[in-house]
Amino acid sequence: MNRTFRNRTIVNRTRVNRIKKISSIIVLLLIGLSGPLRANVPYPDDIPVWTRLEVEKAFISRETTQANRDMFSAAEFGWHVLVNGRLVARISLYGTLYYPAAPEDEVDLVLVERDVLSDDRVSVVKMQADRNHYVLNSQGDEVTVTRERMEPDRESGVDGKPDGAIVLRAGRILQGSVDFLGGDYTDYVRVPSAPVSILVIKTMGVVLDARGDAQQAAPAVTQYPNVNRLARETIVDFPNGYGFLRIRGAIGSGKQEYRLLFAHGENRRAELLKQVLVFVRESDELQSSFRQKDFADMFMEYDSEGVPNTCRVALFQNNASERERVFCALCLYKYNRAEDIRRLNQRYANETDFYRDVLKQSYEKSTQPAE
Repeated sequence: MNRTFRNRTIVNRTRVNRIKKISSIIVLLLIGLSGPLRANVPYPDDIPVWTRLEVEKAFISRETTQANRDMFSAAEFGWHVLVNGRLVARISLYGTLYYPAAPEDEVDLVLVERDVLSDDRVSVVKMQADRNHYVLNSQGDEVTVTRERMEPDRESGVDGKPDGAIVLRAGRILQGSVDFLGGDYTDYVRVPSAPVSILVIKTMGVVLDARGDAQQAAPAVTQYPNVNRLARETIVDFPNGYGFLRIRGAIGSGKQEYRLLFAHGENRRAELLKQVLVFVRESDELQSSFRQKDFADMFMEYDSEGVPNTCRVALFQNNASERERVFCALCLYKYNRAEDIRRLNQRYANETDFYRDVLKQSYEKSTQPAE
């Protein structure tokens, strides 16, 4: 649609500016998807009513554009939404976002000049229930939005609340899904009163956090891996038990699937590893060499002594499947005990193509002469 503006300009979409915008979006996406499992989550309460906000029109004056440009690129603008003074959502100049408040609630819409590391506030306006068009400042910057009421948990069912939380059964795989846009935003899983480890196998848009019950603060919890938050597999360990694991879809996402393997008690690490070896043997999910390596690294971080002991038996004494051999060899190469390395290297040439492909780097590194 063509439009004419007097003394106004839309942001110049130069090549440098597009790169900057893409970089900013990628960084924000990684932050949104890769945050650690935590007790202090962005929306600690189960807020029933949200708003879908779409920016339909946005006009930025020449004066505002010039005042916010830098020597390397034209200014790039976007929006923040603040609820009770707290940043809850952000988007580029045109786009759609979701925030935890009803359309009739008074929230702040902030025009910002975007940057990869931080955004600079330009103007702010309080949105009102009966208005969709706003003039932001004396320069004539303006915006038109539409707002739509939505209830992300309308189809979540009883397990969308702590009182109806799913009860895990040791030795059984629990399969489920969450869907922010489809109204099935939340699943709760009850953690029993014993030390518990839960392996979560998930799509990228699944978000986890630990929750306490009404009489108890958030439980102590450790998540593995501790660095790679984008991993599709993660282990959540509750050393003292109690509480809940809350599973949600990423804000703005569609259906996201997950599976849980569960072990409890003081021997939970060994029990979980037994279940994992069965999963590795029977599942087709770990066909990627990258996922194989991430999976092995995660378990070595989780139980650096117990995993090698179990894997020696599986690899050198039992008739392990190809995928079990790959998983255990990756763990033992990482453990780096001389006798394990010697035995692994002896069998390398007689292994399958997939095994040799995944283990090639580990094998070659182990056969290089010491400096």
